[in-house]
Amino acid sequence: MNDSIFSFFISRTSDDEILFDTAFGGLLFSDQYIQLSAMLSTNQIFGFGEHIRKTLMHDLSEYKTWGMNARDAGTDAISDIPYNYYGVHPFYLALNPVNQKAHGVFILNSNAQEVTLGPGPHLIYRTIGGQLELFFFPGPTPEAVIQQYQQVIGRPYLPPYWGLGYQLCRWGYNGTEEILGIVNEILKAGIPQDGQCADIDYMEGAKTFTYNKLPEWKNLPNLIDDLRENYGIHFILVRFFF
Repeated sequence: MNDSIFSFFISRTSDDEILFDTAFGGLLFSDQYIQLSAMLSTNQIFGFGEHIRKTLMHDLSEYKTWGMNARDAGTDAISDIPYNYYGVHPFYLALNPVNQKAHGVFILNSNAQEVTLGPGPHLIYRTIGGQLELFFFPGPTPEAVIQQYQQVIGRPYLPPYWGLGYQLCRWGYNGTEEILGIVNEILKAGIPQDGQCADIDYMEGAKTFTYNKLPEWKNLPNLIDDLRENYGIHFILVRFFF
């Protein structure tokens, strides 16, 4: 640290491997803009969701910026445009192919944020506000990194047993009769089903509590009761709040 440029690096104490080094870019910190740049120890980087990519591992041979700001958006698995989707996970797991050791980094921030990954390898993290809280997980295995990460954010919710079974959902159902017909076809084919979901089609203009204003959905409560009592199928509703 000196008078003009602040920087730091993180290393693993067991082997002194430098995992995160901010010396090359410094830190920009203002009321509405924070930027942190760092050199990375490996090209094998996984994470920074939620996005759709063709591979789980990021391609660091070229510059690409990934936004992290939750939004409702249709998914396109073949798109080269780095859209951001429903989840925000400013976390990455890195794997060193030389020593096969893993580490992780989590940036805790609820403001709009983005990360640019590129050759070097390096990353540039940007956000419009909030506190800059960084957590470093030394691993050294991928499993250990995830365990250390979950000690910070908490463990996943244990789903009900039926939630682990086959469930069916899509956007575009035309009403309760279509859903019941599909359920019967699935059972006729000998496929066990534990859950059925309806997307926002049952809402009038995506407004909550409006299923009864749509003729094709007015029988929704009866459908839910029928599936539970006569088919043993649980029902899930997608809800938007506008």
